[in-house]
Amino acid sequence: MSRVTAEYLYAKSRCRDIHMLVEEHEKVIDGQMLSITENGGNTLRYELPQQVSTIGMAAADATVVFYSELLILYTSKGFKNIKLETGVKNYLILTWMNGLNDRDRQARLKLINDHIFK
Repeated sequence: MSRVTAEYLYAKSRCRDIHMLVEEHEKVIDGQMLSITENGGNTLRYELPQQVSTIGMAAADATVVFYSELLILYTSKGFKNIKLETGVKNYLILTWMNGLNDRDRQARLKLINDHIFK
């Protein structure tokens, strides 16, 4: 019986290499986000590789797969504000809640204002 299955072919493909690269960057990005959050921040600007290369795939295609996989990953993690900044250097920019949203802030300010001695 042949060992050739969809899973076997994926394991042999270059997409697997890119998936492993995404996992490596995910660890770095997540660690930086935790550090930023602990210091009161809520935005990460992470420099991306200009070009991703792997044997058997054009560098432009590998880069597209890599960038899109990062976007899919962080969208699936619940991040709503994800941007790519392209130029001389490329950046993944993630923003998340770290404090009050506008509605909660207004409600708390109203509570405080209602209790100010006048």
